[in-house]
Amino acid sequence: MPLFSSGEQGKEHTSTPQETANTDSRDQPTARKLPPHMQRIIDERSAPRLRPDASVEEQRNAYERRRMALQFDIDQGELASSPENPWSHRIQLLTEALADVENELREAEQVVPGPWHPLPATPIRDIDAEKDEAVRLRFSIDGETFEFEELLDWAERGTQVARPELVQTRGDAAKLVPEDTPNDLVEPLRQHLGDSVVTFATDMRDHVLDNDPLPQDATLADLAKPCPTCGGWTDWKGACDTCAARKGRAHQLFQERNHLMKERSAEAEERHRLAERLTLARHRMRDLENEIAQWEASLKK
Repeated sequence: MPLFSSGEQGKEHTSTPQETANTDSRDQPTARKLPPHMQRIIDERSAPRLRPDASVEEQRNAYERRRMALQFDIDQGELASSPENPWSHRIQLLTEALADVENELREAEQVVPGPWHPLPATPIRDIDAEKDEAVRLRFSIDGETFEFEELLDWAERGTQVARPELVQTRGDAAKLVPEDTPNDLVEPLRQHLGDSVVTFATDMRDHVLDNDPLPQDATLADLAKPCPTCGGWTDWKGACDTCAARKGRAHQLFQERNHLMKERSAEAEERHRLAERLTLARHRMRDLENEIAQWEASLKK
């Protein structure tokens, strides 16, 4: 398996020798921080030259700091240019992780049949709503009465802070589960009906607030229609928890895939940048050694 795509290889070579010559500490790899002592050396390399009246010891220390900084560039460049280097190793690990995530993403995108068991078309009766300071709702399904009301939340001067929460005060959706429901679907259906009843009540409140007629001809079966995609239960508004969970998992894996691709690309770019700077670092080291030799010779005169 290739370590990175041809597109990523094309992005690696982005700098020129002139740009490299102007590199300062801000150009250091962002994916990995340098040790504090090496960062200090690089910062000092970019500092202004010593004042003309600097002592011999100060000049010698300045030359030594410049030599250490250049040697660091050379060491990093040689390491990046070697066949066995930490950047290539990390690229390989990221590529393997990326392959695993892509496999999981393909699996997550596959539509798996959701849980479903038919419900009778029992009418939802006694649909009623009251609206004053808060909304109160009432309806019954197969003899089970459900009631909801808003919990008021007031500011200090009597101004309503936000739309009150709708709270169920009566009714048990578990009693709506048909007796012929398979044992492994009883609990999932109970949870689904509990959520779908709340959705139905919320839709009722929206109708009341908008001064629209309340839902008519609704049935128990309408609270758990089969999903057109996976065949599982949908709520009163047509939302499918199984499909929502699948899409959420796929989105999470897609984000992880993008993160791994960025990390792999950053490793490849850093490796190439360090290797590209090697020639210039060696050239600057030769110039520095000549400068030091001339300075030492001047001290002997």
